Amino acid sequence: MYDKSLPLEAVETEIDIECLSASGNQLFVMGSHSRKRKKAKDENNAKKNRKRLEKRPQTAARDKWYSLVLQAGAGVSFGGVTSGSLSSTLNDDAILSHFRAIPSKENGVDIEGTALTKNALYVGFRSPVLRGNLTPVLVFPLDINADHIEALTNEPERRFVALGGLGIRDLCAVSDGLLLLAGPPHDAPGAYLLFHWDGRDQVPGKRGDAEEPRGVLTTIGTIPISHAGHKAEGLVCIEESPSEYKVIVAYDGAHLGGLKLFKVTRDK
Repeated sequence: MYDKSLPLEAVETEIDIECLSASGNQLFVMGSHSRKRKKAKDENNAKKNRKRLEKRPQTAARDKWYSLVLQAGAGVSFGGVTSGSLSSTLNDDAILSHFRAIPSKENGVDIEGTALTKNALYVGFRSPVLRGNLTPVLVFPLDINADHIEALTNEPERRFVALGGLGIRDLCAVSDGLLLLAGPPHDAPGAYLLFHWDGRDQVPGKRGDAEEPRGVLTTIGTIPISHAGHKAEGLVCIEESPSEYKVIVAYDGAHLGGLKLFKVTRDK
């Protein structure tokens, strides 16, 4: 087990890391790129809480991503670290730009899941969820011959997945598409579901002859929550066979993530 720390920034600051994904010897780290609003506190008087609710602090370190190279040897070590930001991409996006200044728990931009394949990086959003219950995913094409991600300069394709009003809490790549862990896009309690998605856009409507058919989303089942306050937040597929996926789910609020192993029957 790798038990050493690796500073990603020169100064100590909150990065708000929400996503880790790996492919080959690449490890990709993504910040939430979100804004927040201060919470009202029961111990404060109402006047002070009204003032707190007016504050929307912004932290530039949230708007960062990092790419690392895993090096095998006597133990696992990291090669060089490259970094960047999706701020310009989000600010220029015809849809996502309108949600940039909104706090994440109020349907503002909040990146919560990434999946890394040999030729693409999928970036999934907990919010915003748009009218028609469409949740955005940005897909960045990658150089399949690159050792790791030096920059995300290619224009991403914006796709949508129809999760019934849920947001993406995490996602991971499998051989026939993506597994999506979905849950409420805000702080209110709600169900957590596991889906399989073929990765194609799910915006409804007729397609032209040159367009791919609408994507296929399959509901696998509900992720159990054993204690109030626990939230299913992390997903990784550790093994797949022709008949099943073996996945681990991590829970926010649980001791050491409350890791649970699930065997998921695979559609044939």
